[in-house]
Parts: sequence; C-alpha cells; structure tokens
Amino acid sequence: MIYLFAVPLAAAAINWYAIEKQLEAMVGRTGNIKLEFDENGVSQFEENKTSRLLWPAYKNAVEDKDKFLLTTGVGGLLIPKRIFDSHEKVQLFRSLIADGLKRPIENR
Repeated sequence: MIYLFAVPLAAAAINWYAIEKQLEAMVGRTGNIKLEFDENGVSQFEENKTSRLLWPAYKNAVEDKDKFLLTTGVGGLLIPKRIFDSHEKVQLFRSLIADGLKRPIENR
C-alpha cells in the first residue's frame, strides 16, 4: 500500500529536479529572455524567438523559496523570484497563476 504513494511522490521529485537542471542549463545558453504575464498566459521573448503559452497549456505550478516552476506535459518554465521588484508583485503573480491554472500552487 505504501508503494502506491511512495513511487508517484518519488517520480514527481525526480521530475522536478530534472526539469530544474535542464532549465538552469538553458539560461546560460540563451542570453536575455523577456517574460510577459497576463490573464491569458505567458509570453517569452528571446533574440530570434517568441513563444506564447496560454494558461491551460500549463499542467502544474510549484513555488519554492526563490522561484516558480510552471510545468507542461513535456517541459516547463523556471521563473526566478528575483525578477519581481517587490513582494506585492510576487503576490500578484501568485494570484495570476492560481487564476490562470484554476488550481492552487504547490509549495516546496
């Protein structure tokens, strides 16, 4: 019975770690990235690339002490809290995620 709970939790922890490491490695290669958040989703602007994902594309949101991680079925978006210049903007972003995903943010 414990196996039914322990295996999915261990898999989720390993997946979180793998996505985080992959995204951290990408940041060093991509240069400047501009993110815009609104009630519809997230836009990401890079030198030769623009992408937009609507909130329903994200399956999960996780928050820890210094970052947010929005995951899709195949990857994710790592958002460092240092990009926000006030606690109020972090709170606003937290509300935007919860409203967009229609579910609470997991805390780690």
